[in-house]
Amino acid sequence: MNPITLFVVVVTAAIGALLAAMGSLGLGISLWAVAAVISQSLKMANTWQKFVVLRAGKLQGVKGPGLF
Repeated sequence: MNPITLFVVVVTAAIGALLAAMGSLGLGISLWAVAAVISQSLKMANTWQKFVVLRAGKLQGVKGPGLF
């Protein structure tokens, strides 16, 4: 996991834990679920990497360096 994704996931999970501790359990669990989805969704390619993006088996493009 890259540093940007890690930061976003940790902040989202921490806010969810804080809300759950303050009594809003449903919202806290929802933010934990969002953090789990974010951790699996955000990808970052290094300068020497290229990623082929497929959606439903169809080529969407080739992504170069950066967050996608």
